[in-house]
This record gives sequence, C-alpha cells and structure tokens, in this order.
Amino acid sequence: MSSSRGPMAVSLWLGSVVGAAAFAYTVIPVLAPEVARDAQLPLTFVGWYTAAVWLSQIFLSTSSGSLIPRFGAWRLTQACLVCCAAGLCCAATGTAWGVAACALLLGLGHGLEGPASSQLLSQFVPPRQQPLLFSLKQAGVQVGSFVASASLPLIALAFGWQKACLLVALVLLAGVVSMRRAMNQWPAPAMITGRRIGPIESLRRLAASRELRRMSLCAGAFAATQICLNGWFVTYAVAERGASLIQAGQWLAIAQAGGFVGRILWGWVASRSGNPAAVLRGLGLVTAACAGLLGLFGAQIPDPWMWPLLAIFGLTAAGWNGVFLAEVSLRVPPSEVGSATGAVMVVMTAGLVGGPLAFGAIGSIAGFGPAYLMAAAIALFGVSVLPRSQTPRLQSESKAD
Repeated sequence: MSSSRGPMAVSLWLGSVVGAAAFAYTVIPVLAPEVARDAQLPLTFVGWYTAAVWLSQIFLSTSSGSLIPRFGAWRLTQACLVCCAAGLCCAATGTAWGVAACALLLGLGHGLEGPASSQLLSQFVPPRQQPLLFSLKQAGVQVGSFVASASLPLIALAFGWQKACLLVALVLLAGVVSMRRAMNQWPAPAMITGRRIGPIESLRRLAASRELRRMSLCAGAFAATQICLNGWFVTYAVAERGASLIQAGQWLAIAQAGGFVGRILWGWVASRSGNPAAVLRGLGLVTAACAGLLGLFGAQIPDPWMWPLLAIFGLTAAGWNGVFLAEVSLRVPPSEVGSATGAVMVVMTAGLVGGPLAFGAIGSIAGFGPAYLMAAAIALFGVSVLPRSQTPRLQSESKAD
C-alpha cells in the first residue's frame, strides 16, 4: 500500500461511501409526506419501500463472489453510488413507478457496497485492526442518516422534494468521480482465487460451513433487534407511555447517538482484546437486557431513567455491525471475504424484514411489552449461536506479539 496511513484512509473512504448510501436511503422516508402526496401513494408506502430496498439488495450481495474478481472492489463501490444516484433520479419523476424503481436501485447499490468494502478492508487492514476499522467504516451509516434527517427537510422546503432528490444524486455522482483518487493511491491487491463464486455457490458454502451458518443466524437476530428499536420505539413510547412525539423522538435520538459511539467504541475494544466474538456476545446480552427491561417494566420506568436506558440500548443494539463484519472477514480465506459477506447478508436481510413484521404483529395482538420480550429472546438466540472459538488468524497474531 502507498503509506502507513493506508488502512485508516481506506476505511474513511469506504465510510464515506456507506454514509452516502445511507443518506440516499433516508431521502424517501424523511420526505415521505411530500412524496406520498405528489406520487399519489398512501403514507404506509414507506413500509413496502423499506422492504423492497432490503430484499433487492440480496440479488447483488450474493453475486459478489463473481462480480468482485471481474470488476474489482473499488469499481463496485463506485457502482453503489451510481445505483443510488439513479434511484433518486427515478424518484424525482414524482410517480409511484419512479419511487418503486428508486427502492430497487437503492437495494442493488447497498447489495454491492457491503461485500466490496469488506473485501477491500480485509486486504488492506491487518487482522488485529480489522474490528476497529470495519467499525469506523460502519459508523458512516449513522453519520449519513443523521445528516439526511437534519438537512433534507430544509432542502425540500427551499427547493421542493424532487429537486432535493436530484441534488443528492449530483453529490453522489461527485463522490464517484472523487473516488478515483483513492483507487489510484491505494489500488486493491490482486484477488487470489481460482474461479469466480456465483450466487448459488456462495449460499452453498454458507450452508456447508458451520461457523458461517452460526454467524449468519447471529446477524439475522441482531439485525432484527436493532431494526425493532429504530422502527417501533417512537410508536411504543407514544402509545404505551403517553410520551409526546417530540419526547419520543428525543429518546430515539439518544439511542441513535449511542449507536454511533458504540460502533467505534466496540470496534476499539474488539481490536484491543483480540476476541471480537466475546465482544459480540457481551453486546447481545446487554441488548437483550435492555429490551427485557422495556418489555417488563416499560410503562413504569421513570422518564429520567429512560435516557440512560435508551443510550445503552443504542450503544449495544446498533454498535455490533462493524465488529461482526470483521469477524466474518477473519473466519474465511482472504479471497472469499466478499462472497462470504454477501451470503451472510441474505440472513441479515431476513432479520431486517421479518423482525419489524413479527414485532408489529405481537404488538398489535398482545401489546408492546410482549413484543419487546420477543426482541430480547431474539437477541439471546443470536448470542447462543455465535461461534465460541477465537479466530485462528487473531490467535496466531496474538502469539506472535
């Protein structure tokens, strides 16, 4: 690599990509009332829009084993931004079909980003530093979502939501051009692989590997718990605690801030300890405890105590992603990181889609208390299936130290 700053620089570049993709994804939900009015859609369209994004990402994430060797990981990260920009241009038509095309293209973009960035980081970053730098990259999601939520309403108010979509698309395309600097300064090492791994073979390898099966089930469980916190907390706080919309939003905001801090903090802890799996188990246990407290005592917890509870909930429930992606990277051969990540993302996506549906079904029938207890049980399941062994590459590095 070009310099000793290579690993950190690559992580920051990829963090900007995932942040831009998160910004693009947030555009439609944040501007949903205006989009629904002009595209003649019901406000509930946000539900199917979100599901369509997550489901469409599966198509390209499972194809990463063949796409990365053919086009290169850097070019696929560029393609992620191109897909997101194209999707926002479709949405700017102001039609229902344009919004549907936007969901499809955004999902394809997100499906490219995860495996490609994991492949790049696994090749540039030493094993001991991977949990921290993977987590630093994933913190871009929180930054992109926050900036989008804070700025998009103002941009839409000044120019209209359709021009806001086009403006974001232009920024994304500018990012595509600027990434040529990173590609030239830190060219990706050649892939050491005999042949390309297609979607079916990626899933077969996932099914055949006991460790990857366990990791994928953990990802689905943790993703379901995280999305239930993000997607349902405001409704729960208003409906069952009698909180105002502003107060509920502030509580969720502290959880989101906790998630940003947690992604970097737990990556640092995992890198220092050399045992990412142990960190993930701890995060899952604390997440389950927070969800259990809300399920058992949510209506009785005094308002002042909700602040630290939600901060800890966000710190753990949203802080696992980078450590987890590094753990996947460290448990497969370097040339297969992209395909393994893409295969694991299939089960993760199932958690993102199925978690909120199950939470909402139980909440509508039995109330949000039992729904949060279900979320706690899902988090504990994720802890139970995690591999117990330390990754061989980290063990060998620890002995060398």
